[in-house]
Amino acid sequence: MKISIVIISYNQGEFLEETILSVLNQTYINTEVILIDGGSSDNSIDIINKYKDEFSYWVSEKDNGQSDAIIKGFNKSSGDIITWINSDDLLSLNAAKTVAELAEKNKTSNAVFYGDGLIIDENGKIHEKLKYGRFNYFVAKTLGPTISQPGTFFSKEVYKELGGIDVSLHYGMDLDLFNNFLFNNIPFYYTGIYMAKFRKYSTQKGHTEKYLEICIYETVIIQNRYGFNKLSLIQKRKARLIQIFQRIWNGYYFILLSFRLFYRGRLKEYNPNYSS
Repeated sequence: MKISIVIISYNQGEFLEETILSVLNQTYINTEVILIDGGSSDNSIDIINKYKDEFSYWVSEKDNGQSDAIIKGFNKSSGDIITWINSDDLLSLNAAKTVAELAEKNKTSNAVFYGDGLIIDENGKIHEKLKYGRFNYFVAKTLGPTISQPGTFFSKEVYKELGGIDVSLHYGMDLDLFNNFLFNNIPFYYTGIYMAKFRKYSTQKGHTEKYLEICIYETVIIQNRYGFNKLSLIQKRKARLIQIFQRIWNGYYFILLSFRLFYRGRLKEYNPNYSS
């Protein structure tokens, strides 16, 4: 079973090499690595050239945004299972191996494979631990799937059948894709490990006013597309209660709050714009 990992890169040379190594050093052998760069003007190309012989395909050229780059990478992939990772995030070294083993255990690759997530800052320091636990379909179809994009793998066959990434979305393309899987009854399998490190820092695109506006706009589109805005308040409250009890049971809150208190010395959520 081949797994394809697409790295999306644009002017993030300070993080790019660490991201590349987190992918190339995967403990699962049958992987292919594809790198799509949007025409970086920093030192990214020097870093890419350092590892170019280890990529099955790479390109550096202007594109139409992140979604376009992801689609371009997936179109070049030949794996049974695919994923993408941004050039400022990190993939856990056993991620691909764990996914392959889980696919073999369930005798199918036509699924979504997700796990827990770590939030790090620009220096790689861990600030949050998110233990998502097993999927609850009622909760997900009411409140939306609460999983992290970094470290989530899925079937290429299913991805193509359902139409792939919506290129018109520039921020919520991952949420839209996961909802598309969810509402087409594709199974979600929980790996039980921390699959990736998601980097949060004050200068990333998600912290600009422009992208906040885009996020709000695209969230409304996705909510309308999958009918979240038509659900009753009673159903939403029921789903929220189930989610709370589930997170108590699987240790989500205990791990999250304990880490904040004992590692960071404060219970407040990590905010990359301020000292934490």
